[in-house]
Amino acid sequence: MKLAFVIVLFIAGSCTAEFSKKELKLILDSAKYCMGQLSIPLESDIAERVMYNRNVVNDEITKKYITCVMQKMALIDGEGNVSKQAIIDTFKDNYDEELLKQLMEQCANPQGATMDDRIKQEIKAVMKAGKQCMKELSIPNDDDVIERVLYNRGAKQTDMEYMVCAMKKLELMDSEGNILPEPIVQFLADKYDTDKVRRLVTKCVKQKGDVLERTWKYYQCFFNQMDFEL
Repeated sequence: MKLAFVIVLFIAGSCTAEFSKKELKLILDSAKYCMGQLSIPLESDIAERVMYNRNVVNDEITKKYITCVMQKMALIDGEGNVSKQAIIDTFKDNYDEELLKQLMEQCANPQGATMDDRIKQEIKAVMKAGKQCMKELSIPNDDDVIERVLYNRGAKQTDMEYMVCAMKKLELMDSEGNILPEPIVQFLADKYDTDKVRRLVTKCVKQKGDVLERTWKYYQCFFNQMDFEL
């Protein structure tokens, strides 16, 4: 919910707050629904204040409203996970797509969070994605695939289906199985030398074969050269 609040303020504050007719209808329809769900009086100006970042109050009802609207617009899921691509796709008609991408990167690391906080969040995100993928792929709970892959401890080519699933959930790989270099660099920036990571990613990213083959080759190239431990 905190991240949703931060993202809304970044979009409203960093872009000129103008919306296309399609965007405006989607926002207002979602606002009306959420005001009803949260018993916010229809005469309240909360929708306008949030849309245009005017005297937005950081209180519980505002956070709940923002979360509700973003869920209704399919910008976050039921667990509060933000879909950066959905936000970009929703607002790119009226805003520069590259600017939106930059804003999403800034929002992923809100100001005020310490390095330790961010590392803890990264570990939490990795473990959450890992457990979700184990469930989706019917991998037994007592399998140590997360540790094998994360710490490069006996990882096998047969683990790459899990690896692809986890990287997609962490938004380090696109839906077609292509590695996303810059998100990987940013994901590891707090714990590893950024230039070293970027060099390795650039060196290893171009691989041939199907998705699983490419991922295995990438894994061997990148992780075997990186002192990788969260």
